[in-house]
Amino acid sequence: MDVGNQLKKLRQEHDYTQLQLAEKLNVSRKTVSSWENGRNLPGIPILIDLSDLYGVSIDSMVRENEHAYKEEAEKTKTTIQKIWLTPVLSVAIAIFLLSCIYLSKDAAGHGQGFILLLHSLIF
Repeated sequence: MDVGNQLKKLRQEHDYTQLQLAEKLNVSRKTVSSWENGRNLPGIPILIDLSDLYGVSIDSMVRENEHAYKEEAEKTKTTIQKIWLTPVLSVAIAIFLLSCIYLSKDAAGHGQGFILLLHSLIF
């Protein structure tokens, strides 16, 4: 969960509207909205105030988000590995098939041996 979603979740858990929270923190409602939408991040003094208001440590807010960022990085890494693996396997299969065609030609250069090889692999 990113910082904005975490702040929104905490606000909703404590039954504050954006306007009520803004008044408690002496900021505008638009400022609270921009934090929750990820356009801006609150500064350290505001994080301290939020920590006191919600009864949670700043560390726990940051660490939860750090864990989420690590999970997202792992997902991205896995996706990149999958994207990389597909073309590599495709090239390996193409090389294998071309090798089979080349090796299956008879002395006259005809490729009938490949059909037989393919048939034997399938059946």
